[in-house]
Amino acid sequence: MKMTYYVYMLAGLIAAMPLHWPTAAGAVAVNVSPTYGYIVTDGGAGGYEAFPDICRLQNGDILCTFYAGYAHVSPPNETYSSGGRIMQAVSKDNGATWSAPSVVYDGPLDDRDSSICQLPNGRLLCNFFTYDNGSGATYITTSDDLGATWSAPSQITADRYYTSSPIIRLSSGRLVLGLYAVNSTNTWANGAVATSDDDGDTWSNPIQIPTSVKLNAETSVIELTDGTLWAALRNNKSSSPMYYSTSADEGDTWTTSQPLGFHAEAPYLWRSEQGAILLGYRAYKNGVYSTALRYSLDECATWSDEITIDPLGGAYTSMVNLNDGSVLVAYFDRMGDVPTDIRTRIMYDRRSAGTRHVGAAGDGAAGDGAARLGGLRLEETAVDLGFMIYDMRFMIYDRKRFRRRCDFRPRRRSERF
Repeated sequence: MKMTYYVYMLAGLIAAMPLHWPTAAGAVAVNVSPTYGYIVTDGGAGGYEAFPDICRLQNGDILCTFYAGYAHVSPPNETYSSGGRIMQAVSKDNGATWSAPSVVYDGPLDDRDSSICQLPNGRLLCNFFTYDNGSGATYITTSDDLGATWSAPSQITADRYYTSSPIIRLSSGRLVLGLYAVNSTNTWANGAVATSDDDGDTWSNPIQIPTSVKLNAETSVIELTDGTLWAALRNNKSSSPMYYSTSADEGDTWTTSQPLGFHAEAPYLWRSEQGAILLGYRAYKNGVYSTALRYSLDECATWSDEITIDPLGGAYTSMVNLNDGSVLVAYFDRMGDVPTDIRTRIMYDRRSAGTRHVGAAGDGAAGDGAARLGGLRLEETAVDLGFMIYDMRFMIYDRKRFRRRCDFRPRRRSERF
C-alpha cells in the first residue's frame, strides 16, 4: 500500500508539470482559470451582445461597455427602430457579479464597438462608431459621474474611419486612439490613430499607418517601457498573419506595417501587473475560430505560443488587472449566432507568486474577486492546455483521500480538509 501511494503521488506530480514549455519569449507565465463568468446574457435589443470593453475605475469598480443588437450588424428595423446600441454594466466586486445593463447611447443608426477609459480627472471617455449601409464614423461620449449620465456624442473623425479599441493615455499625458479606414469601394483598408493633447477635448486628424497590403486593420496600441508605441493591426484573411507597426514620436509617424508571424484578428493589447504584455485576439486554425491569447516578456519582440481562452470564437477581448495580480478577461462567445453572451475568464501570471489561493468573496486576502470562480476555493497551479487546475496539497495532508481526489476536480470549501 505504501509503495502504491508513492506511485500515485509521483504520477500526480508529473501530471501537474507544465504542458506548455518555454519559447523564445521566455518561461511559461500565463495560465487560464477553469471556469467562465458572465457579464450579460441579454442587453434587451435582440440577444446579440458583443464587443465588450472593461475599465477599472478609480473607485475600484469595473465598468463594462458593450454592443447590444439583434445580429452582428443591427440596422434599424420594425422591431428595433434605432438598431444596435451601446450599453454598460458595472461590477463592484472584482467581476464576481454585474449590475443590470443600462444604455450609454442609442442613436438612430447602428451604434457599435464601444470602448471605455477613465482620465486622471475622473472623466470617462467612451468611443464607438456608427454604421449605416457601408458608411460610418467614430464618436466619443463622456461622463463625469461614473456613467450615471452621458454627454451627447461628438464626431471626431471623417466618414469611414472606425474604431474597436480603447483610448490609451501615454506617460506624457497624450491620448491615442486606434482607428482603421476603409475606402468607399472596399478595395483598400489600413490602420490609423488619432491623438489628443487636451484630455480629449480636441483630436488630430487621423494619422495613417503605412501598409503595403490591404488590412481590415482594427488597431490596438500599447506604450512600451522605452516610450515606443507598438500597434497590432488586424488582417482579415484567415491565411495571412496579423501585422504590426511602431512609432517613436507618440503616434505622429509610424513605420510601414510588417507581418507579425501568426494569424490573429481583433487584437487587444494589455500589460499585466507583473509587466508581461498580453495580446488577446480571435484565432483561426483548421477552419475553426476560437478566442485566444499570447504573451510577450520582452516588449513585443517575441511572443509565446497560442493559449486558448475559449473554444468559441467571438473574441474581441478586453482586460483589467485585479488586486491579486490576476487579469480579468472579457469577450463575447459566438460570432454571428444569436443569442450571444459577454463572458469573463481569469488569467494568471505565475511568475508573481507560484501557487495562489483563490477563495470566495469576503474570505480575507484570498477573497479579492474570488467569487469569479463560482464560489470555489482552489489552490491554483494551472496549465494552459485544457484549462486544468491541479490541487496537490492533499498529497501531504491526506493520504486516505488520495485515490478519491486523483481526478483533480476543483473542490468546494465544504469538501476541503
